[in-house]
This record gives sequence, structure tokens and C-alpha cells, in this order.
Amino acid sequence: MPSRRAILTASAPENDRRRAPGGADPEVLLRRHREAVLAEMKAVLAGRRLPLYDMMRYHLGIAGPRGEPTAAQAGKMVRPALCLLSCEAVGGQRRQALPAAAAIELIHNFTLIHDDIEDASHSRHGRDTVWRVWGEAQAINAGDGMFALGRLALNGLLGQQG
Repeated sequence: MPSRRAILTASAPENDRRRAPGGADPEVLLRRHREAVLAEMKAVLAGRRLPLYDMMRYHLGIAGPRGEPTAAQAGKMVRPALCLLSCEAVGGQRRQALPAAAAIELIHNFTLIHDDIEDASHSRHGRDTVWRVWGEAQAINAGDGMFALGRLALNGLLGQQG
């Protein structure tokens, strides 16, 4: 007997794209949430002018190596999107979970900065890694700072209590 998956796959039209429950296109959902999380991360970094923050902005793809604004390729941001979708799934509003989603992405990126050093990775998303641009010591500082910034992003949840 064929599996349920084989039956569903065989009965689906060849050019039919997969849809999330309710008919939403997963790519559209991810893009919508990615943009919201990116805006929240930019807000967390806003006003922070030390070179350490420019390294973080560079790693996130929102600044060049001299701190100049840019729109480089960023990650998929699946983890924060899942956070926002989970909030919506239980009846919450996306804006309520944005600080948590941004914190998840910032903490994930802290691990990536450190991982790039450990693996001696030269590039991420088509750009030199933080350690390749500023050296290992500064990259460790940027990664640790990103972890701290992720924790600070969670403070946005405190402002919602009433």
C-alpha cells in the first residue's frame, strides 16, 4: 500500500507550490516576518555608535565594514519567524513577540560569529566573516556583545506589561 505522502504527492499538480495551512505562501510569510525582525534588530542597535556595534551590523548584513548602511544578503531568519508564527497561532499579535524574535536572532548570530572563528570560515552570505575583517579577538568581542544585545532585546517585552 502506498504511503499517505506518496498519494498526496501523486495527486498534486506538478506546478502547484506548497502552501502553509490557510493557503499562505511560506516564502511570503518568512519575508514578512524577516522584515519585521530586521527592523526590530535595527531598533535595538539604533543610537549605538561604537565600532563594536558596527561589527555587529556588518555581520547582520545591514552595514559595510566601515559602518556604512548597506543591504547585504542576510540569513533566512527561520527561528524568529517561528517565534512570531507561534505567537500568532495562539491568538497573540506579532508586535508582542518582536522583542523575543529579535533576541532569538541576535543570540543565534552570536553563535555564528563564534562558529566562524572556530571553523576558520572565511565567508558568510558572500561576505568576509567578522574575524577576517577585524581579527579573532575583535570578533569574539562582537559575538559576546551580540549575546548581550540579544538579552537587552528581551527588555522590550517588559515594556509591554501593564
